[in-house]
Amino acid sequence: NQNRGFNFSVRSAGGNTQEMRFTTAREVWLELHRLFDGVSEDKAYDICLEFFSYQRQPEDDIGTHLSKLKNLWNELKVEISKDGIGAELPELFLICKILGTLPESFFAFRSSWMLMAKRERTVENLTNQLCAHEHALKGRDGGHASDEVLTTTVKKSNMKIKKKPMKADLVCHYCQKPGHMTRKCKKWISDGRPAPNFSKTASSNSALVSKHEHEPKALLTTKSSFLTVGNDEKSWYVDNGATNHITNQRDIFQEFSEFKSSHDVMTADGTSIRAIGSGTIPIESNVSGKWEKLLLKDVWYIPGIKKNLFSPLAAQDHNRNSEFVAHTEECFLTLENEVVIVGNRKHQGGLYKLAIRHRKCSKPSEVNSLCNQNTLQLYHERFGHQNKRHIKKFLEREMGIKVNLDDELCEACVFGKSHRLKFGSREKSTMPGQLIHTDVGGPFFSSISGYRFYVLFKDDYSKFRKVYFMKQKSEVAQHLRSFLNETKTQGLVVRELLSDNGGEFKSLV
Repeated sequence: NQNRGFNFSVRSAGGNTQEMRFTTAREVWLELHRLFDGVSEDKAYDICLEFFSYQRQPEDDIGTHLSKLKNLWNELKVEISKDGIGAELPELFLICKILGTLPESFFAFRSSWMLMAKRERTVENLTNQLCAHEHALKGRDGGHASDEVLTTTVKKSNMKIKKKPMKADLVCHYCQKPGHMTRKCKKWISDGRPAPNFSKTASSNSALVSKHEHEPKALLTTKSSFLTVGNDEKSWYVDNGATNHITNQRDIFQEFSEFKSSHDVMTADGTSIRAIGSGTIPIESNVSGKWEKLLLKDVWYIPGIKKNLFSPLAAQDHNRNSEFVAHTEECFLTLENEVVIVGNRKHQGGLYKLAIRHRKCSKPSEVNSLCNQNTLQLYHERFGHQNKRHIKKFLEREMGIKVNLDDELCEACVFGKSHRLKFGSREKSTMPGQLIHTDVGGPFFSSISGYRFYVLFKDDYSKFRKVYFMKQKSEVAQHLRSFLNETKTQGLVVRELLSDNGGEFKSLV
């Protein structure tokens, strides 16, 4: 009947109502598809505008701020995927948005983030670093910290230094990052699991105080986070406030001696790092395109760090007639009014990077003499311990070297051709039950029922196997009796039981 149809009332967001009538189901479907597709496009557009115009609220901490941004980001990705284009938004948009909405107190963090390798610049890593940085800022009075400069003020002796109590949340005391304990810290494991000697972080406005004043310490004006990120292990950076040169490479020392007592390096954020020893490193400095040979003395070796630091103070202590001059983008060290080291950096780009490289030490030449008596044995070893007659023919035919066969015993050949003696022979069984093999396996991870071991019985003739699970090895005797009773009910008699003479079987005798 043509008078029949479908009536719809659609109310818009402004409250207006629109009446529509359709005669077929296809017309209804097309209209609904048009209406809801339009809403999806508007929603994606609105979320995109909200994401790129979003700013951090003053009352939100970093965790709340990142959570809101990630929720908008996920909603935007879902709406864009509904269009069927198939393109995915790169995480670089989200990382740039997060860095762009950070407060001014995170200015030094943004500079340190750009020093990291590209493969380490992920959203997950950025979230962990920001939470750790905010935690460090809250641990100081005023919350103003820098990755490169540590401001210390000398207080009067009658003033007391107040230490802020440690929080009870889960924070690693070695790398100062949240979310794990020290015994599970990857950095602590890679550094060789050094003995715990962690200093409590003091505020940036207080003087540096050590509980072990008798232990030698070196001071740095860089934070531990700058020393432990990146893969720039061979470059040297200038630290104006450092009291010693430090390096992470043991093989570049010309002279090296380990410390007999503990020597620590105190970073700007109060982290104490253990130094192994010190020595002299030969280097080459590039000045006006020419490489000049120099020596760095009293360089401390600290394994596990990712940066090498050059101390102008240490260089001037060893050379009184030297001068260190620093400008906005360039610095240089002069010795007797002659430039010997040059460094460069970008404006607001962090520390100066020096144009120096490690110089390999010249080793004395070595001369190895060879007499005619062991020539055959030498080539016998070089050619993989082949037959000496074959080696003799090869030397005479291919190399023109005449040697005589000898009866010298090659110790490596004797050990390589040796083998164990036989354990003996045993006759095969001719009927079931004549010989039973047994052994115990475990311990394994406990099952739901608490089983950690098993005992196996195997018939030598029929290869039939029987396994019993156990909570303790002492249950072997009980299961052996059960196995003997089961075989007896089958009309068989166990004549011989073969084991590895383990303690659980000796106790049965």
